[in-house]
Amino acid sequence: MTNPITTALLGLSVADAIGVPVEFQSRLELNKNPVTDIRGLRIPLPAL
Repeated sequence: MTNPITTALLGLSVADAIGVPVEFQSRLELNKNPVTDIRGLRIPLPAL
């Protein structure tokens, strides 16, 4: 990939996906339970 726009969008989407498991946790919750490994997504998805 040499197109800087494509590279930037890919990096943005990966970074956004990595933050999903802790996205709506407060700073206090994260201090009590810090991220030390990979966490799975725990949001139930609707059946298709």
